[in-house]
Amino acid sequence: MGTWGSGNLENDAALDMVGDLLDPARKKIDAFRTSGQATIEDLEEVMACIFVHLVLHDQCAMLGPQRAQADALRTKVLGIYDREIDDLDPDPDYKTERRAVLAETLDGRWRPALCYLCPEMLPRPADAAYVDRIAGPARSYGFPEWYVQRIESFRGH
Repeated sequence: MGTWGSGNLENDAALDMVGDLLDPARKKIDAFRTSGQATIEDLEEVMACIFVHLVLHDQCAMLGPQRAQADALRTKVLGIYDREIDDLDPDPDYKTERRAVLAETLDGRWRPALCYLCPEMLPRPADAAYVDRIAGPARSYGFPEWYVQRIESFRGH
């Protein structure tokens, strides 16, 4: 188990716990995203999962979804909301405020990243050239040193 910083989430054990917390949320988000049957009743749960993701991603300096996934999720959530909210006869203020919260969450905080995370991967050592390809730009863009060191820690394992 490794530690790369003094923060509560800057060690392998903590990130394993974060992963355990995120896995169910990630599965619910993916199921929602790929479902052709989602309705407004599904939005509260999926938005809670997205918010949990945001909080943990912000705290752990983790990357979010690919841009295409984030855009598709935003379009789907807001499309369902806009199509179905009037069927629930909401208070007009609630309707406006809730849509603003949905849009803010999906626009301002659910930051898309150009990356790919394999859902299942066989354990094997990281390719040193690949680690360098990630660590180099991270260092040149001024990412925190602990983060760059974490990337580089995969070299030679």
